Amino acid sequence: MSEGGSKMQNITSLTHDKAFKAIAKECPEFFYNLLHLITGIDIKRIKAGKLLDTKFINSKKRFKDLDLLFMVDENLIINIEVSKYNGGYNLTKNTSYFCEAHKEFCRNDDGSYKSDFQVIQIVLCQNNNAGDFLIQEEYLYAETYYGQKKKIISVININLDKVTDSKYNKNVSKELLEYLTFLSITNKNELEKLSKNHKELKEVFDYMIKFDREHGVVIRDEEDEFQAIMASERREALNEGEARGEKRGENKKTIESIRNMKSMGFEDKIIMQALNTDEYTLKNALSLKM
Repeated sequence: MSEGGSKMQNITSLTHDKAFKAIAKECPEFFYNLLHLITGIDIKRIKAGKLLDTKFINSKKRFKDLDLLFMVDENLIINIEVSKYNGGYNLTKNTSYFCEAHKEFCRNDDGSYKSDFQVIQIVLCQNNNAGDFLIQEEYLYAETYYGQKKKIISVININLDKVTDSKYNKNVSKELLEYLTFLSITNKNELEKLSKNHKELKEVFDYMIKFDREHGVVIRDEEDEFQAIMASERREALNEGEARGEKRGENKKTIESIRNMKSMGFEDKIIMQALNTDEYTLKNALSLKM
């Protein structure tokens, strides 16, 4: 395909999770300013923060990988979730993410709980049916003395599809609109034009050209994105089903072995020792109908 072809006019979406993580690491001034403009937190305080590893083991002993975590300080974590496709599960999924971040960092080194700890979750999404462009919700409060309340978790949802719509963006600063407009498009010519006289945006644009060349992330349309997500969910469901099936097979083998050894006259203690099982499993195996 020639340079003028439609595919060559686009670069990877800046809200692709892998691309956004790379931008945060390689173009920190853009990232710091974006956080400052969205949250209102002082830029000096943000620059003193640090990016964190985003892999955690959740209650089901599986890895949960958040899109991006930034520690402003010991008492404030910002979790950023970027989503090109808005599935029906997004609210539940994103809620589990900020809860995971809160659980992971709400304690001091000695195990005691922090009294002023807060999580801010920023959700940058496209193809979203939410009515407003920018919605800030304070999900959880903690009651304190004298009737005051502390914010524990705040969520800021930003619909990138409506960035340029004057009906929705009138209460948003011009500078923040510049950043969010830049995040919302993939056309190479438009991005180059927007970044021409803007140091931070130009740095991101140049880096994304390099990122595309090195990583070759495929740009998918909405239908392809939807099918990819559905395929991923089907694979996960299949893996879980196979794991449950394997477990059932192991249990059946154990039950059969227990009954065989019992019929041969082995004592319960010997059976449990040989099969590495417990008394409950042994008694249950002998009482089940198969």
